[in-house]
Amino acid sequence: MRGRHPRNLYDSWCAKGARVRLAPYPGEHFIVGALAIPGVATWVGRMLDDALVPDGCTTIATP
Repeated sequence: MRGRHPRNLYDSWCAKGARVRLAPYPGEHFIVGALAIPGVATWVGRMLDDALVPDGCTTIATP
């Protein structure tokens, strides 16, 4: 995300009433890509089951 810290974008979207879920991962792109695989698979499965992100803003713990 060039020029924007993810938390700032999250805060901005939340202030506008968007459904947002922030899952911060430590590290650089290669490490984050590997760590995020299980979460991405779960997210895709939930979206295919029409289980949208809940109303409001949430932050979830990540490895």
